[in-house]
Amino acid sequence: MNDQSFLSRRNSRTNLYGRGARPLDPGRWISLAIDAAYAETYAGQVALLTAANLIGRMTPSVAIAVPDGTKVRDPLPWAGQSLSDLLFEQLFAATPADKGGRFMARGPNSGDVAIAFGSCAIRGAALVHGCGWDSYFGRETSPVRASDITNPCGPAFAAILCGANLLAEGLHTSPTSYLCNTLDWSARAAPQGAPQPDPATALGELWTIGTGSVGTAALYFLTLFTRRFEAGLIDKDDVEIENLDRSPIFTAMDDERPKVDATADYLRSVGVATVKPERAALAESKLWRNRQEGTPDLLITAANEDHVRFQIEADMPPIQIYGTTGKNWQASVIRHVPLRDPCSLCLFPDSGPIVPTACATGKVASPLDGKQIDATLPFLSFAAGLMTAAEILKLGLPNYPFSKTITQYSTKAEDKLVSARLLPRAGCLCQSGRDSALHGRMIAGSRYAALSE
Repeated sequence: MNDQSFLSRRNSRTNLYGRGARPLDPGRWISLAIDAAYAETYAGQVALLTAANLIGRMTPSVAIAVPDGTKVRDPLPWAGQSLSDLLFEQLFAATPADKGGRFMARGPNSGDVAIAFGSCAIRGAALVHGCGWDSYFGRETSPVRASDITNPCGPAFAAILCGANLLAEGLHTSPTSYLCNTLDWSARAAPQGAPQPDPATALGELWTIGTGSVGTAALYFLTLFTRRFEAGLIDKDDVEIENLDRSPIFTAMDDERPKVDATADYLRSVGVATVKPERAALAESKLWRNRQEGTPDLLITAANEDHVRFQIEADMPPIQIYGTTGKNWQASVIRHVPLRDPCSLCLFPDSGPIVPTACATGKVASPLDGKQIDATLPFLSFAAGLMTAAEILKLGLPNYPFSKTITQYSTKAEDKLVSARLLPRAGCLCQSGRDSALHGRMIAGSRYAALSE
């Protein structure tokens, strides 16, 4: 396969998305440059790694400037390695040189779309800066308090804001400055002294149902912070080149491999000790059918097809946190605390094998064979995954939860972040067809069962 065929296939879902979405022009270079002080911090490295991963999957023309000798910081899984070497290793894994990748180490040139990482504005460059829970993207000096808090959420979301602006504005328009925080998902800085996650805290047993773009993005952002969890992976599909622009962990070598195997390999490579992959639909999953009381501790439900939500809710699940992408440049994170919150069927009604599950991702027919496929944008999957990971990392903090049941990030809306409370649906399984005492016994012993009390 030549580079044009590879890149065309990789960009195909952006082209099918519609609503003004266009792949980035590969003839226009994007340059990423990080200042020396920010490069030495965990926050700065998370921001640059996220931006390079995302933007490098949107265009093959990315230049990166990192101060010489910069080493990767703990608790990133590649601690001690050269930051520059790691960035290019990951970029060329996703887009090899023989598939069109032409990434290079250099500073900004005239004509580049220049992105600066740090707290101070640089003439002609957009600025990405995040620390702790806080995120900023714009042209002015950052209002975010500089710190080296070990928290990936604010820095990663700042990089995603940058990727969203690049695709939404087509590399031409100067960005409007935007400050927000990933603690309560509001357009302001997080309160001073806000609690922070601890990388030494074990997250428990996390099962991801659907290891596509959003599911793998959630796991990727978790592993930037901790590998102290056990992973169960359930998915029946294989990786395709069309998936490579949206998942932060799939590489060109994963094409035609089972998604669960590619995901498991990534998790093991970064230090997750216990990984249980199963290539199956949920209805056929031995892992799910043999589920015991108290397991898993949490579900990342990143699948929509085959009445998966009905199957999950009928089997009395633990807490669920998951992201979705939508048809109008938006991504969401959704939380269901059993016995307290409305369930997923209140949001996505499905009465079983007859009525199809509603899906928050735009489905379109492939122009080649008419097959129904998900059409979404690269940064939306990254956003939904990061939002999911952020909510998971907050689980053990005092005063959780910090936001309502559903939070939506809308790229083109005036209010980019909006939270709402999910209301129960009359006649839903969680309202009338499920034994609360039995459900309580099923989740008793799971790590987050106390949230249901």
